Formats: sequence, structure tokens, C-alpha cells
Amino acid sequence: MSILADYVDHHFMNPISETELCHLLNLTPQHLARVTRTCIGMTPIEYINHIRIDKARSYLGFTNLNACEIAKNCGFENNNYFWRTFKKQTGLTPGEYRKRYKNTEV
Repeated sequence: MSILADYVDHHFMNPISETELCHLLNLTPQHLARVTRTCIGMTPIEYINHIRIDKARSYLGFTNLNACEIAKNCGFENNNYFWRTFKKQTGLTPGEYRKRYKNTEV
């Protein structure tokens, strides 16, 4: 799974499809889903979003970029999807997160 982790970590800002990951790892979509669920407890898309939200948390804490810019920089093509995914993962909206953790280590 380190190939997957390295790939997502270096390409999180770009669109990443499950098909792309299947080709990279030479797995069928079903096998990819089974392997990621077993190894990391998430679907491939959940894992990609987890990495993207971790990057967004850093941007919110240490930059003055607005949430739309952060969403784009983290590979989210839809701001509403970014907002919902961020809130689901952290329990806070991006704005609430920034107020609470601006310039602190997270």
C-alpha cells in the first residue's frame, strides 16, 4: 500500500480516479477496494479525501488562502463537496477550523 500512499501524497492536488489507481497497482476495482478496506480501513476515494483534508487542515492553519482556493489546491473540484467532506472528517467547517487552529500545530 506504500505505492498507493506515495502516489496520493504526490498527486492529491490533481483529479485521481479509481481506474488510475487500478492501473498503477495492477488490480481490478473490486480487488483495489478489498485491499484498501483491509489495509487502511477505507475505500480508495475515502483515503484520497482523507489525505486531501489533512492537507487542507494545514493550509487553513498556516496560510491566509480562502476556503475556495484551498479546496482547489487540495484537488476538490466542487467547493460544496470540499465543505461537506471537511466537516464530516473534522467535525468543523473550514472557517470554524481556521478560527480554532490558526497558526497552531495540528
